[in-house]
Amino acid sequence: MNKSMECVAYLFAPEGLGKLDFGIVTMVNFAFAIPTDRGHVLPLENPALARAVVEKAHAAGARAVLSLGGWSWQEEVLEPTFRAATDTPEKRQQLANEIVAMAEAFDFDEARVRANAALCNPEARIYPVSALTGEGMAAWCRALEDSCKAFFGRCES
Repeated sequence: MNKSMECVAYLFAPEGLGKLDFGIVTMVNFAFAIPTDRGHVLPLENPALARAVVEKAHAAGARAVLSLGGWSWQEEVLEPTFRAATDTPEKRQQLANEIVAMAEAFDFDEARVRANAALCNPEARIYPVSALTGEGMAAWCRALEDSCKAFFGRCES
C-alpha cells in the first residue's frame, strides 16, 4: 500500500468492524455523534462499538475519528438540528467542547477532531475536559463564568 495516501473507512454498524482491512485503511470515521438543537451531543448509541473501533484501529497503527451527525437521526432530518445547534456563539462553543470531550473519553484522535473544528470555526476556543479524570474542568468552568458575566453582566450560581 502507498502510505502517502489516505484510505478512510466509515463505520456505523457492528458487523462492519470485522471487515475492515487495516493493511489498506489508515483512518476510520466512526458514526455518529448526534447533536441536539441546544448545542449538546447525545451519548453514543453504541459505546462498546466505539471503543472496539478505536482499539482495533490504534492496534493497527491507524487513526480513529468521530463523525458528527449524518443526514437523519431516528427518522428526523438533522439539518434543522444542526442549524439550531450552531445558531449562537455559545452553542457552537458548547458543541465543540462536547465533541472534543467525547473524542477524548473514547480515545478518538483528538488532533484530527481539533483540526476539523478549526475548519468550521477558526476562532472557537476548545477546552478539553476529561470525562474520566475531570482534568480541564476548572478552566472550562471559568470560561463559562466569564461568558455568563459578559452576556448577563453577572453569573449566578
